[in-house]
Amino acid sequence: MKKYLFPFIFLLACNVTLLAQFSVKGVVRDTEGIPLTGVTVRISKTQTVTTTNLDGFYSIIVPDTHHEIEFTSIGFITQTIRIDGKPVIDVILKEDTQRLDEIVVIGYGAVKRSDLTGSVASVKLDKDQSAFFSSPDVLLRGKAAGVHVTAGNSAPGGAINVRIRGTSTLNGNAEPLYVVDGVIMDSAMEDVGSTMSGGTQGSSTRQEVQNGLTSINPQDIESIEILKDASATAIYGSRGTNGVVLITTKKGTTDKARITFSSVLDVGTIYKYIPVLSGEEYVEYINQKSSGPSYNDPSSLSFVDWQKYLTKNSLSQQYRISASGRTDKSNYFIAGGYLQNDGIVKTTGLNQFDLRANVSYNLTPRLKLTARYNTLRRINNMTTGTDNTGGLNTSMIRQMVTQPPLFTLDDLEDEYKYSPEAWITDYVDKSTEFRNIASIALDYKISDVFTFYVFGGYDNRNKERARWYGKKTYTGATANGQLGIALLQTESINTEAMLFFDKTFGGHHFSGTLGVTYDYKTSKQYRMVNENFFTEALGIYGMGYGDNSFPNRANYYNYQMFSGLGRLNYSYKSKYLLTLTGRLDGSSRFAKENRFSFFSSVAGAWRIDKEAFMSNIKAINNFKLRAGWGQTGNQAIDPFFTKDVYTNGYYGTPEAGVMVAMYLGSIANTALMWETTEQTNVGLDLSLFDNRINFSADAYYKITDGMLQEIDAPLSSGFKTIAVNLGSMSNRGLEFSLDGYVINTRNFSWNLGGNISFNRNKILHLGLNPSVFGTQEMVAYIGSNIASSSDLATAPNIFIEGHPIGLFWGYETDGIYQSDEEAEGHSYSGTPRKAGDVRFVDQNGDNDINALDKVIIGDPNPNFTYGLNTTLHYKQLSLNMFFYGTYGNDVLNANLIKETSTHTSNNIRREAYKQAWREDAPSNTYPRIGYRFQEVSDRFIEDGSFFRMGSLTLAYRILFEKVNWLSSIDLSITGHNLFTLTKYSGFNPEVNSFSNDPTRIGIDFGGYPTTRSFSFGLSLTF
Repeated sequence: MKKYLFPFIFLLACNVTLLAQFSVKGVVRDTEGIPLTGVTVRISKTQTVTTTNLDGFYSIIVPDTHHEIEFTSIGFITQTIRIDGKPVIDVILKEDTQRLDEIVVIGYGAVKRSDLTGSVASVKLDKDQSAFFSSPDVLLRGKAAGVHVTAGNSAPGGAINVRIRGTSTLNGNAEPLYVVDGVIMDSAMEDVGSTMSGGTQGSSTRQEVQNGLTSINPQDIESIEILKDASATAIYGSRGTNGVVLITTKKGTTDKARITFSSVLDVGTIYKYIPVLSGEEYVEYINQKSSGPSYNDPSSLSFVDWQKYLTKNSLSQQYRISASGRTDKSNYFIAGGYLQNDGIVKTTGLNQFDLRANVSYNLTPRLKLTARYNTLRRINNMTTGTDNTGGLNTSMIRQMVTQPPLFTLDDLEDEYKYSPEAWITDYVDKSTEFRNIASIALDYKISDVFTFYVFGGYDNRNKERARWYGKKTYTGATANGQLGIALLQTESINTEAMLFFDKTFGGHHFSGTLGVTYDYKTSKQYRMVNENFFTEALGIYGMGYGDNSFPNRANYYNYQMFSGLGRLNYSYKSKYLLTLTGRLDGSSRFAKENRFSFFSSVAGAWRIDKEAFMSNIKAINNFKLRAGWGQTGNQAIDPFFTKDVYTNGYYGTPEAGVMVAMYLGSIANTALMWETTEQTNVGLDLSLFDNRINFSADAYYKITDGMLQEIDAPLSSGFKTIAVNLGSMSNRGLEFSLDGYVINTRNFSWNLGGNISFNRNKILHLGLNPSVFGTQEMVAYIGSNIASSSDLATAPNIFIEGHPIGLFWGYETDGIYQSDEEAEGHSYSGTPRKAGDVRFVDQNGDNDINALDKVIIGDPNPNFTYGLNTTLHYKQLSLNMFFYGTYGNDVLNANLIKETSTHTSNNIRREAYKQAWREDAPSNTYPRIGYRFQEVSDRFIEDGSFFRMGSLTLAYRILFEKVNWLSSIDLSITGHNLFTLTKYSGFNPEVNSFSNDPTRIGIDFGGYPTTRSFSFGLSLTF
C-alpha cells in the first residue's frame, strides 16, 4: 500500500497546482481597432511571457487570479491589467507620443528623442482635424512653441504665413524650409506673377496670394518635426535660417493589409458680420448729410444687406481611401482622394484630386529600395480682397461692407454704380495646378557600422491663373473687358549621397552622417493681357478676342547648389551627449568669388537623470540640460542680382505698330554674399512618473548679419534700387511646453498640454544715414503705402534701429474738437480745423498737423503666442479641445479709414453714425458727419490679441471583434472656430493681408471673413 502513497500524493499536488493555474486569452489592438502583432504579454513578477500572433491573439497560463498581466510594445504605452479571474482580456494599446526611445527625424538622419541636443518640436496630428485642411502649414497653428502662424488670406487655398522664432530677415523670404520625405519644397511663397501686369491697370489690380504648399494632403502625414535652433538647422546650411519643417508621410504599420475609407462633410457659415448701417439707417444718414443724394420716399427703395447677399453657407466634402501593410520584405502605403472645400464668399472654393504611393522593398538582406510618388490636380477659385488701388469698387470684400445697401443704384455717385453683384456674375479668378513629386532611394548596409544611402527627388509644378473682369465691374468697364493669364512652370531636382555610421563600444556611442547634395531648379513665368472685348461670352477662355493685346511678358531663371555636409553624434553612457555639424554650400546665385560659404554648429547635452546621485529618484525618467550654438544662412535673392539685367520696353511707331527696345534694367552687385544668422540656445527637458508628464523649456538669442535687401540707388546711377548686404537684426525669446496625463487608467484617460512663446525682435543696424522722422532724428526707413487711393496713400510701417520691425507710424489723436473756439488756431496741412473734427496731438507745437507730428502708434509683434490642447478618452469615446491665441500685438484695421469716413455716400460703421459729433449731441468718439479720414492714426490701431477655440472634436469608435472583414468604424463631429475672444472689430484678428510683403506688416485691408464650421466624419477600417 505504501508503494502507491507517494505517486498519489504527487498527482494530488499536480492537480492542486493545475487547479490554481488557468489560461487567459484575448486580442490586443491599437486605438483604430487593428490587431497588433508581436506585443509582449508577461505575467508580472514572473518569467512567464508570450507574444501576440498576426491576428493580435495571445494565450498565456497564469499561476493564480491575483496576478497582473503587462502588455508592452515599442511605440505604445505599457498597460498593466489585474486578472481577477477573467478568462478573456482584450486590450487596446494607446500610442506613446512622448516616449524617450522614439526615433526623431532631424534631417539627413534620425536619433532617439532622448539623444537630442538641439531644439526640435514634434507636432501631434489628429486625423479628424487634419481632414479639414488642404495644406500642412495650417496644422502648425498653436501646436508648437516658437511657431507663429497667421492668415495671409483665409479663403480656401489662401496663403499662410509661418514664422519660427520671429522674423530673421527684411527681404521678405521669412518662411521656413519644408522637406517632405527628403524632397526639398521651397515653394511656400512661390506663385504665378500678376495676371494684369502690363495692362491698363498694371500691377494695381493685386491678386490674392495663394498657398504654394500644394500636393501634401495632411491626412497622409505621419509626423511633423520642426527644427528651431541653429544646432538643428545647420545641417541645411543656407536654407535653414528661418527654421526647417520636416514632414514624413505614412507607411504600412501592420502585417495584415489595412484598408481605410473616410468621408468628411463640413458645413460652414460666416463667423461675424461687420456692423454697418441697415437700409433704413442708411437713408436716414444720407438725408442728414449736407451733400449727396436725398431720399424723400424710402418706401420706394429696395434694401439689401450686401454682406449676407454675397456670402453663403458653405458645404464642403472630402473622400479618401487608403491601403497599407507590410511583410518581411516590403512596406506600402497607397492613398487617393477628392476634396471640395467650399468658401463662404460666393464663387470661392477649391477642388482637388490627389494620389500618393509609398513603397519600400528589401531587394536583398542588405539592400532596400524606397520609392514615393505623389500627384495632384487642384482648381482654386478666389475673389478680390486686398488690392493696391484701395478703391471701394475694386475689391469684393470691401465693397460688400461699404456699398450702399440699395438694389437701385441710379441715384448714386459714379463710384457706387457698379453693383457688388457683378463680382458673382462678371468676375472670375481661377487657377488650375498640376503637380508631381517623386523620389527614389537606395539603402545599402555595408556592415553593422556603415550604411550607404543615395536619394533622388523630383518636383514638377504647372500652374495657370486666369482673371476676367467683365464690363459690369468697375475695372472691366474701364477697359471694356479685361482678361489676364499668368503661367508658372517649375522643375526641381535634388540628389543626395550619404554615408551613415553607427558604432558602440564600451560606454561610447558614435553615429553620424557624411554626404554631398546637388540641387537644381528652373522656373518659367509667362503673363499676357487682353482688353476691349466685343463679347463677354468667352470669359477667361477669350484670350486673343480683345482688340487691345499687350505684349506678352516672360521671366526665366535657374539656379544650382552643391553642398558637402557632415554631422557627428557622440554619447557616453547615454549621459553626456555631443553633436557637431558642418555644411559647405555653393550657390549659383552669387558671383564666383562669393559662391561658397561654410555653416557650422555645436551642441551638447547632459542627462542628469543618468547620474548616480539621481538613481534613487524614481519619479524622474529624463532630466536633460541642452546648449548649442550654430550658424545658418539665407540665399533668398533674385538669381540675377549679381548680373547686369536687360529688360524690354515697348514704344509706338508712326505706322501704329509696336517697337521693342532693350535697356539695362538693373545694375549688378558682384560683391553680394550670404546672409548669415548666428544662434545660441539653452534648454531643459524633464519627464516625470514614467513619462506621464513632459516639460521642455528653451531660451535663445539669434543675430542675422549682412541682410540681403534692396536699397535706393544713388540718383547718379540711373537706377532705382540695388541689392546689397546691409544691416543686422536680432531675435531673443523663451519657449515653454508642457504635456501630460492627468488621469491614465485602462478605461479613462485625460491628457492636457500647452505651449507658450515669447519673442522680442530688434533691428540692430540698417547702415543708413540718420534722417528726421517726426520730431526725432533716427536711422530708419518707411515701408510701402497701403494703397494708391488718396485716402490710403500713406505708409503705416516704419523700421527703426533699436526697435522691433514694422512698428506702426502715424498720428496720435486726442478726441474731437467740441467747438470752433476750441479748434481756432489749429490746422491740418494748412487747412483750419473746426468743431467736430478729430483732434490730433501736435507733437512739435506749431499748431499745424503734418508729417512732423507722426509718432510710433503701435506694434504688430505679439508679446507672446500660445496653444492649449486637451483630450479625454473613455473606452471608445473621445473628446478633444484645441485653443490658441496671441497677446500684445496690434493690428492696423485699414478698412476703418473708409468704413468710418462720412464724406461720401458709402455705407459706414453703425457706431460712426450713431456716435458722430453733432452740435446738439456732442461726442468725443467719432467726428462730425461729412468728415474725411486721409491718414493713419491711432484711431485705426486695434488690439489684435485673441483667444480662439480652434476645434472641438467628439469621436466614437466601434470595434468589430468577431467580424473578419471589418475592424472598426469611427464617427466624429468637429466644430472649427467655435468662438473667439477679442477686442478686434474686423472679420479676423489673425490676419496679415499683405502676405510676404516685408514692407507692409500687421495690416488688415480687405481680409477674407472667418468661417465657423461643423464637420461630420465617417471612417471605416477593413
